[in-house]
Formats: sequence, structure tokens, C-alpha cells
Amino acid sequence: MPIRVLAFDSTGSDLQHIDRTEIYSHVLQKVCAEAMQPQFQAAWKEIVGLSGNPLVPNALSGYFERTAREKKIITELVERHSRYAILSHTWIRDVPGDVIYQGWNTRERYPAGYRKVAYFCAVAAQAHGVGFGWMDNVCINKDSSSELDESIRSMYKWYRGAHVCISFLSQSWDLSGMKDDSWFTRGWTLQELLAPRDNYFYNGNWEYLGSSTDEAIQSAIESASTITRAELEACRRGETDRIPISRRLQLAAKRQVTREEDMAYSLMGLLGVDISVAYGEGTEHAFFRLVREMLSTKKDVLDIFNHGYYPSRKIIPATIDNYRIRSTTIYTPDFEGKLQQSQWQPPSEPIVLTHLGVRIPLLLVHALKVDRFDAQCVPVGDLCGSIQMSLSAAYMHYSVLDKRIYVNGLTTGGESDTSGVPLVATLGVLNFGAIDDNILLPRNCLFVPLDCGQIKPGTVRPYDNVKILDASGSVFAGLTFDEHVKLIARQNLARHGVQLITLHL
Repeated sequence: MPIRVLAFDSTGSDLQHIDRTEIYSHVLQKVCAEAMQPQFQAAWKEIVGLSGNPLVPNALSGYFERTAREKKIITELVERHSRYAILSHTWIRDVPGDVIYQGWNTRERYPAGYRKVAYFCAVAAQAHGVGFGWMDNVCINKDSSSELDESIRSMYKWYRGAHVCISFLSQSWDLSGMKDDSWFTRGWTLQELLAPRDNYFYNGNWEYLGSSTDEAIQSAIESASTITRAELEACRRGETDRIPISRRLQLAAKRQVTREEDMAYSLMGLLGVDISVAYGEGTEHAFFRLVREMLSTKKDVLDIFNHGYYPSRKIIPATIDNYRIRSTTIYTPDFEGKLQQSQWQPPSEPIVLTHLGVRIPLLLVHALKVDRFDAQCVPVGDLCGSIQMSLSAAYMHYSVLDKRIYVNGLTTGGESDTSGVPLVATLGVLNFGAIDDNILLPRNCLFVPLDCGQIKPGTVRPYDNVKILDASGSVFAGLTFDEHVKLIARQNLARHGVQLITLHL
């Protein structure tokens, strides 16, 4: 249960502001009252009278069955009387606006804000049969830093645990107008849309529009937010992790928050991580801590690097704005919980975010800049490929692991055309795996183009000045190796022109 809720009668009236201790007393009182009713007493007497099953040669069988049924009937009774509704809304911008915790005793001074509170409680009680309600503006004491911290870190769980989420679209009057409602532009309402099991939408007059299981509502949601029906259903089932990390960040990147740090804090629940709240640290530091927590607690983290590389040229961008652009070619959008093993492999060693940058294993391959009509690659080993990259505001075509790089003794970083684009680029492949003494290659690669200084191909070593090349907003994905080559022994990597290395980026 949340720290604090509104309690009300069966009509949504007689509002009381109560904390967890009082919540316990309210629930206990209701539970005891129902337990005294004849219907419950009869069900209880039937359970108590259970005897052992004569077909089971175990004298304790009756005891175990009675215990299980007693626990079940009591649990259902308690859950029924501790259910709560939760409100998702946008704050009123006019003055006076929403009722807040400190203004609860003078709530009549906020007519529009109190109208929202009253309608929410009435709808929760009369339409959804609950006796408690939670809304952030009146149920969080923001003067208490510890309570604010706990509330923000627990909010996703509270929305997930609610019996029903009531989403109030104050600027909508019908389904056709939903896509223009500011509710779909706010940062916090993203988790409020995806966390609940059941989400019911009401318009500006508190008229029912539909639930998140209705096809018409799902179509309106997709039109307003790009969130698909499959993604909604995955979240309703509690399978949010089946939505790629970069996709969740992409959805958040399109939204706005009032306090800049909330861009990171509002994603804790959706990303399944937990960080402390420290308003004033700034959006960049808050996002840094969020990513660091993901890297240290999650297994499938490589999708964090699936973003546009302009203008930051960093493998971890300063903000989530870079995730507006991402590749969809390296994940399987089937929501069956499995990734295509030929495309996405777990990292071969831990990926750690340090003060030097991200310490990450890479497969280094060299690529020769070619004319788009000169696409024929003569591989140095058994691997080859081609790729089109957007560098220096222009699209460039590269032949990967081309033998001409090595025969002509070309170097990387030091030789470039008149526009400054390198004739030989070093590509760091991210999504490869390791099985015993073998490297497992993906079919489709996510990579970053690197500037390693002027070196000869085949002699790359961990330079301190390695940088990601200047990109023009691209996500570097789509490099395809020969599909028949999947496993390469580590000792044979050099023969194919490939190197395994660990760098800080």
C-alpha cells in the first residue's frame, strides 16, 4: 500500500486523509465486519469441518487442505477490502490549481482541484467498488525528503498494485481528441500508462471513454504515443522487460517533465532499476546514474547503446534525447521474451561504467571506403560485408574486411578524403557472444565507428584517445557478416582480420 491514501464511503463521499497506520485500522475494521456475516461464517464452518481424504494414506492431508483453504479465504477477504484506485492526470496550470498535501484542510480554496479529487473518489467508489484512492498531489508530503524519495521510487509498484488506474484526460472529450491531450506528452504519465493492470480513461467531464483493453482505446493510444497494442499487452501482463530498453527510452524521449531530473527518475520502474532521488543534480548526472544501475544489474544491456550518435559522439549519451533514433533490426518484436540469438548475444565480459567511460569488449573490424558501385569485397579471410554509414553529414559506403586494406598497407585515422572522411574506418562491433574459446558472430551487427589514431590495420591496441567518429544522427546497425560463419576460434580471429579488444568509450 502507498504511504498515504484517501478513504471514502461507497459513494465516494466522507473523504478522509489517512496514513498507513490508519489504513491498517480501516482494513481490519472492514474485514472483521464481513467475517461476522452469515455467508462468511458458513464458508468458514465448511472449511473447519474438512476431514482427511480416505484415498490419501496420510493423516495430515485434511489438515493441509484446511490450512490452504483458510489462508485462501482470509487472503481474498483482506485483498478485497484493501483495494485502492490510483489516479493518472496532468496538473492544473491555472491558479488556484490542484489541491496539494499541505492544502488539504483548506481544499475548498481550490475549486477546480477539489472537483478533480471529488470526481476521482466518486468514480473509484461507484464505478469500481473500492474504498481507497491515491493521487500524487494530495497523497505525497513533498516537504519530507524521505517521503518524496520513497514515493518516487515506489510509484511504479503502486500503479502496478492498484486495483484500477483511472486516467483523467482533462483536454479530451471523445476518442478522436485523445491524441491531442497533453496527458500523452508528460514524462510521468508514461509509466502511469504502462504499469497498471487495468487502465480506465475518462474525459474532461468525467465521462467514461473506455479501458486499455478496448481496441478503440488502444488505437487512440498508438496514434497519440506510437505505443503498439502488443507493447500495451506485454506491460499489462507484467512483461515490460520484453520491450527493448532503447524502445522504452525512445518513448520517454518524446515527453516533457517539469523538473529536469524527473526524465530519469520517472523511468526507474519501467527499466526495473532503483536509484536515490537527488533533485538539483541535473538531468545528465541523473541519467548517468540510471544507466550505471542498469549496467550493473541487468543481463541484456547491449541495447542501451542502440541510439543516435549525434551530437554527443558518446556511447552513453548525456540525455535520452539521442534515443529518439534507434534501430529495430537487432531485436525481435514478437514479445515472446526471446531475442534472435543470431543477432543479439550476451556480452563476453562485464560492461562497467567508470570515470573513464564505459569499459566494453569490442570486435574490431576494418572497412575500406568505396564508391557505391564498387561493392565487390575481396575478403582477407572468410568474413566480409558492406555497410553504409552517415559520417560528416554525408552517406559513405564501406567494404568491410576488404583485402585491399591489408595489401596496400593503408592506415586508419591518418588517411582521409577531402571532406575529412577516413578512407579506412575501424568498426567496433558490440553485439557478439563468447562460447568457450570461440567467438559467436551475430547476423546483424550493432557497431560504432572509431577513431583509434593513425595505425596499421591488425595492430590496434587499447589507446587512451579512442573516439567515436563524427556521425550525422545515425544508429550504427545493419552490418551483415556471411551468414554461414557463426563460430570463430579466438586464435583464428587475426586470420580473418578481426581483433577482440576491451576499450573505455
